Amino acid sequence: PSGDNGVLVAWSDDRANTGFESPYISYVTTDGKLGFEGLSDEGDMKLGYFDAIRCLNVAATPAADGKGFYAIWRGFRNQQSFQGIYMQYVNLAGDLVWGDHAKAVCPIEENSYAYLSIQPMGEDGACAFYEHYSSYFDQCGMAVAVNPAGEYTLGDGPFVVTPQGRMCTNLKTQIMPGQDAYLLTWTDGGTGEEDKEKTYCMARMNQNGTFGLPESGVNEMGTASDDASIEYYNVAGMRVMSPVKGVTIVRRTMQDGTVKSEKLIR
Repeated sequence: PSGDNGVLVAWSDDRANTGFESPYISYVTTDGKLGFEGLSDEGDMKLGYFDAIRCLNVAATPAADGKGFYAIWRGFRNQQSFQGIYMQYVNLAGDLVWGDHAKAVCPIEENSYAYLSIQPMGEDGACAFYEHYSSYFDQCGMAVAVNPAGEYTLGDGPFVVTPQGRMCTNLKTQIMPGQDAYLLTWTDGGTGEEDKEKTYCMARMNQNGTFGLPESGVNEMGTASDDASIEYYNVAGMRVMSPVKGVTIVRRTMQDGTVKSEKLIR
């Protein structure tokens, strides 16, 4: 969907036969016209201009306010082991709001990424998801939330959304209608050869960055709680979906706006 009952399409191609694919989007309005007609010969929009970077796995979503489109893709040079994550915001006039070189969420380094998806967030933002491959038994899901100005709206950049130190792969996302939340699903292949039985997992991620059902104001004992939200961080300062083995920093935001932090050791 394009946000106005039309159709949004995202892809990459090498129409100039340079050996390097470029990312594109196009949308068809309800009357069958190309939304970017007149801006290019094909009625599509090139999302970025790069020197010797291949751009693949493009995904896109309309902003909820109908004023533009967000896109995410994977970029890499000739060596597949050096990859990066890029994003772009395009308004209805076809302007590349984040510049010709887009926004490098993860600059090209010795990393691998896969399973990209992107969903609208709030009134005009978006939340993108992808899998970060560190090693065969260390793959985890990541997310990054942005607004039309290219600012991060949940933390200072990407954050973890599946367990770390495990083979969490095949990450898929979808909106939970009317709930300001996303449904995340993935497969968990364990931590090593002796623990590689595959299980299928799912989680609810709220648009405020918390996981699980929204805080009800009632704690496990059934009495009123002062916690408005609870977030977990590893020792590197990255947000995680649940306490990890070792040391976890628990950050509690109270209903009066104050923040309390404590260290959890498991």
